[in-house]
Amino acid sequence: MTGAGGGPGSSSRSRSAREASYWDVAYDADLRRRELKYYAIQGKRRAHYLAALTEASGPGARALELGCAKGHDALTLAAAGVDVVGLDVSAVAVEEARAAASERGLAERARFEVADAQELPFGDGTFDLVFASGTIHHLDVRATYAEIARVQAPGGTCVLTEPLAGNPLIDLYRRLTPSARTEDERPLTHDDLLAARTFWREVRVAWFHLASIAAVPLRRTPVFDPLLGALEHLDGALFRSVPPSRRWAWYATLVLRGPRPAGAERRELGQPSRGLDQRAD
Repeated sequence: MTGAGGGPGSSSRSRSAREASYWDVAYDADLRRRELKYYAIQGKRRAHYLAALTEASGPGARALELGCAKGHDALTLAAAGVDVVGLDVSAVAVEEARAAASERGLAERARFEVADAQELPFGDGTFDLVFASGTIHHLDVRATYAEIARVQAPGGTCVLTEPLAGNPLIDLYRRLTPSARTEDERPLTHDDLLAARTFWREVRVAWFHLASIAAVPLRRTPVFDPLLGALEHLDGALFRSVPPSRRWAWYATLVLRGPRPAGAERRELGQPSRGLDQRAD
């Protein structure tokens, strides 16, 4: 991942610089506040994600969060006895995460650093758990997969939750609101999910949010909770019974185990080896 001039390393650093510039301002000025309304429906996905993190870690485990933002999830694990390193390209976010760790008395277990997830400053097999929420789609997906698999311990787990491309209405909304996202972010495609098989022997995917998106306009009304529950049930039925509907999901959560070693054992970069072990939660 190192390079000079126009090589891969140079491209990675340019992307990282653009992302850092955007997020330093975004965290300082809270630029994405108007997008928060859509996250009112994400409780089920978040619970699934946090449960996967808890299952894959425990006291004394070594964990790495990519795109740690202000450190909320990293500190949740640190409070449970996990030794966590959180990385982010935004110095503003990292300073806030460090302050939060000190305030909660968790600075011994939670360390936060400015770093590029595409060039991780750690040795092979360092972490029992690598996790990220809404981070990978800001990066070169396959290059980041390779780095995660490299630093993940052979018996470790990677948990990623990411937005997906493919839903026409969501894709239209993204095109109409360019200021709400960075120049380089690109929601994951079905091919990106399949490509995980290049880097891990076990790939489990859970899909979230299709019909349930319709509950967003009613988030401040008494009918929101029962309506959301019914629509989430419909989502689960659709994802299980009508597999093509998964391509219209807003988010997917991946649980990745058995990192493949680089070299002869790993297929050509970016070429999926098999289908996905699919779950419809």
